[in-house]
Amino acid sequence: MLATRQKIFLARMGYLGLSAVRKIARLPRKAVTQRFGICWSLDLDEAIDLTIYVFGRFEWSTIRAYKKYISPGSTVVDVGANIGAHTLPLARCVGSTGRVLAFEPTAYAFEKLSVNIGLNPELKSRIEPHRALLLSSSQQKAPGELWSSWPLDDQSGTDAEVCGKPMPVGDAAVYALDEFLEKNHPGVKIDLMKIDVDGFEGEVISGARGVIEKYHPVLVLEFSPYQFDKKGESFEDFVNFLSKAGYRFREVGKTREWPRDAALLRLGIPVGSSRNMVLTHNF
Repeated sequence: MLATRQKIFLARMGYLGLSAVRKIARLPRKAVTQRFGICWSLDLDEAIDLTIYVFGRFEWSTIRAYKKYISPGSTVVDVGANIGAHTLPLARCVGSTGRVLAFEPTAYAFEKLSVNIGLNPELKSRIEPHRALLLSSSQQKAPGELWSSWPLDDQSGTDAEVCGKPMPVGDAAVYALDEFLEKNHPGVKIDLMKIDVDGFEGEVISGARGVIEKYHPVLVLEFSPYQFDKKGESFEDFVNFLSKAGYRFREVGKTREWPRDAALLRLGIPVGSSRNMVLTHNF
C-alpha cells in the first residue's frame, strides 16, 4: 500500500491534468455532480473531493468492506466524517429505518458535510451530523487545529508526512462516545463504527469502551503507528485493548488475519503509511 505522500503525489498529477482541461473549457474548480446516486458539492482542488469526482467514491475497498456488515435499520457512527465521503454511502446502507451519527470537528469540513447532506434529501433524515470531536472524556480540551484539508493546488502549510493542512477546531463540542450516547440515545445498539481521525483513534476507542464491551460493533478504522508516535500516544495500549476485547484484525479488501500484537503490526505498516482495517468480534 502506498504511503500518504505517494497517494497525494499521484492525486496531484491527476489534478494538474484535469485542472488544465477544465481551464481550457472554462469550467470552475468547484462542481456539483452526482455519482452512484449520491449528489456531491466538490472542490476539485481537494484530494478527497477530486477522488469522488473522478472515481465516483472515496476508498472503494472500505465501502465494499463495511457494506457486508450493515443492514437496513442499523445504527452506525462515522467519526471523522470530513465532507461525508463515507457518511452518505453509510446512510444508503442503513436504509430509511437506520441512522448515521456523523462527527466532524472542523468548521471547514463540517460546512462541506452539511452542504452534501442537504443535496441528498432522501438521506438527510437518516443522518445526525455533529460538529464535535470524540475523545476519551468530554472534559478534555480539544486541540486548536486538526487535519481536514488535503489541498492539491497550494502545498504551503501542509505537513510533509500527512500531506494535509490543519484547520481550526474552534468551538466544536468535545464528547466521549459513551457519554454522548447515554445522554442522547440511551439504549441504542451501535452496529458499526468507522473511525478515521489521524492518530486520535486511541482516544476515540477509550471514550467508547462501554459501547465496545456491550455491543461489540464492527470497527472500520485506520491503523497508523507513526501518527500515534507523532502525538505521543501509545499504539501498544490501543492494540492491546482491542485484542483483549476479542477483536480480530483484517485489512480492508484482504482475507488474511493480521497479528494482534503491536510490535508485529508496526513491522507490517511502514513509517508514513497506514492500513485500513476491519475489526470483527470473535464471539
